[in-house]
Amino acid sequence: MKKGSIIKINNEQFEVLNALGDYEYDKKSRNYFNSHMNYDLHKTGSSSLLSTHLLKIYDDIKDLAFIFQLIKGIPSNKKKIFVKDIEIIKN
Repeated sequence: MKKGSIIKINNEQFEVLNALGDYEYDKKSRNYFNSHMNYDLHKTGSSSLLSTHLLKIYDDIKDLAFIFQLIKGIPSNKKKIFVKDIEIIKN
């Protein structure tokens, strides 16, 4: 997924407004850890001009992602979803 992608989660359609990765690096083992991707989403049909949801996909948590509804820019209503339920309509 990237900026401009259209995705579908549980029969709701979203546009990806921004995608940002967050990685930490261990100098001793020379490995990345606690890496995850943040996706700012806008729900199709919403009158909001800003992001309506935040999607987080962690590398170390298999098959699960977390979606938050944004209320006045603050994440709330955290829900677990399965990564397999994220359908990319337009990439």
